[in-house]
Amino acid sequence: MASKRQSSKLRRPPTTRERRELDDVERLLDGEDAKRGEVRQVGPGRLRHKVAIVTGASRGIGLAIATALVADECDLALMARDTAPLKHTARALSDTAGIRVIVKACDVRDPKSVDDFFAAVRKRFGRVDVLINNAGIAHPSPTCKTYPSKPGKTSSPPT
Repeated sequence: MASKRQSSKLRRPPTTRERRELDDVERLLDGEDAKRGEVRQVGPGRLRHKVAIVTGASRGIGLAIATALVADECDLALMARDTAPLKHTARALSDTAGIRVIVKACDVRDPKSVDDFFAAVRKRFGRVDVLINNAGIAHPSPTCKTYPSKPGKTSSPPT
């Protein structure tokens, strides 16, 4: 039953507030494009035949971004540490718009995992047009003073 509820949640129309915000963004982008003499395609399908990677796509902001990209008919490569919710998400999104979606478990803290993910994307799609870096790790230290020394761990850089 939960999957039906979650699937219908992916298909809900934007709220009035969301629609107003999207319209504001469209107006701003149209103005910038007009300054450069460019004309943008507006409406569904403007990302048709484009490939987007969304990290941390199984829930929250990543899921919302993936859903928005599907509305523009963008093919997706979704990654998160846990593939169970990703597989459900991919099925729901591809059924909605008939786009191509791949799902792969990937921990962005592990360079080998990231390399394997990008190899799978290159094999399936041959290119990447959009990259949404939504996944990340949080810890109680300044980001500029730490870096991953081993998967799952952070440490201060050598001095």
